[in-house]
Amino acid sequence: MKTLFLQGFGISIKVVDGKVRITNGKSLFNNQKEREIIEVSGTPNLDKIVIEGTSGWVSMESLKMLSDYGVNVIMVDKKGRLFANYNQIGGSSEPLLRQKQYESFNDKDKVEHLRKWLVSQKIESQIQVFGELITKLKLVNNNHARIIDNAILNMQKHYDKLSNAHSLSEITAVEAYVGTW
Repeated sequence: MKTLFLQGFGISIKVVDGKVRITNGKSLFNNQKEREIIEVSGTPNLDKIVIEGTSGWVSMESLKMLSDYGVNVIMVDKKGRLFANYNQIGGSSEPLLRQKQYESFNDKDKVEHLRKWLVSQKIESQIQVFGELITKLKLVNNNHARIIDNAILNMQKHYDKLSNAHSLSEITAVEAYVGTW
């Protein structure tokens, strides 16, 4: 997707005729004679709007419509420090999703499952990268390919121990050992 950057004097985001109308500001540093105007409706081709500066205005109605379209609006000051972030929580997403995510961390079985899943994905990606590296090294240097192949075997051996790991320290120990290769 695309990010739209707005900056300069007179930025505005408002609703006109059922469409979100975005007007970029004028900058003292370019010779821009007319402001860029973008209308957003239906399925927009952007997922984020970043507004730099504090001069201009944004209507509440436009924020709601952008939220319904799944477009986040992020406001930063002239030094790039975040001072507002409007994320999409309405529309088809469940409003209590974040609360359910927090609650899942109180269930030890879910926490263990999530930890193992996350670590397994990292390890599988690492083994896949090493596998692709072996294919390329076999063309250049068979000796290096054997070293990488040995590393994959060791990673796989420790990856198999993940199913028997239950505590955070056991899971991170498996991840740490595989990560040393």
